[in-house]
Amino acid sequence: RDGVILINSNAAANELSWEQKSDYAYRVSQSNYQTGAAGAEYVVENVGRRAFTIGMDYVAGYEVIEGFTLAYEEAGGEVVGEVFSAPGTTDFATYLNDMRRAEPEVVFAFLSGTDAIRFIQQYDSFGLKGQIPLVGTDQLGSSLVTDAAGRSAEDIITRSPYYPTIDNETNRRFVEEFQSRHDRLPDLIDCQGYDSGQVIARAVEEAGSAEPEALIEVLRGISIESPRGPITIDPETNNPIQNYYIGENVWDGERIEVEVIETIEEVAMPPSPPN
Repeated sequence: RDGVILINSNAAANELSWEQKSDYAYRVSQSNYQTGAAGAEYVVENVGRRAFTIGMDYVAGYEVIEGFTLAYEEAGGEVVGEVFSAPGTTDFATYLNDMRRAEPEVVFAFLSGTDAIRFIQQYDSFGLKGQIPLVGTDQLGSSLVTDAAGRSAEDIITRSPYYPTIDNETNRRFVEEFQSRHDRLPDLIDCQGYDSGQVIARAVEEAGSAEPEALIEVLRGISIESPRGPITIDPETNNPIQNYYIGENVWDGERIEVEVIETIEEVAMPPSPPN
């Protein structure tokens, strides 16, 4: 509105790339649609063709679950149940009973923070772990969640644009430098912040100016080499085209680590909302 360029390092609302797309706003993270849809075909082909979904009861939850459902059904899967839990839910028993009764082949979850920790632990104690595979978004593989959930988080399949275990030279350097400064592994949000800095620096260098109109010309289609792999800002959506990774939570004897088991290359957001 004021002619200032916004480099969005984390907000994932779909409308930022669709209804509210602006020449002055560019996303370096990912959209909720991407987060839901990426990897849905992998789930159909490798985990289960009948899914039950659970998301948090707010905008991101609905958008992620919608993205997953659309892509999962397009790939030949069937969603047999869907629930949304209020943020801060402490007892998931009602939802877990719903899952058991629906007899799905897989459960897909979009939960974060303490909600994710409680759900993972209760999924295990309820006896569903080992019976119905649990898959989800990056939050279910985040060390902040898995360190608290312990071995209850073992064997969960997740998808994310970034894991600290991605095997490329850029990421190895990033992880080493980040650990030396912060004494912990970087997560997706850390990588997004790093990449936002890269995009700003590259745009100013290529434009030869910090003036908004000059930056707009180079931000459309700009590319960087990220710890998550190559990223290009799609001029159709101002959203990154990027790899997504399928990861499995593996117990290494002391804690959960995400093992990357598949790469889905060049995941883009559609230029308009799918039907």
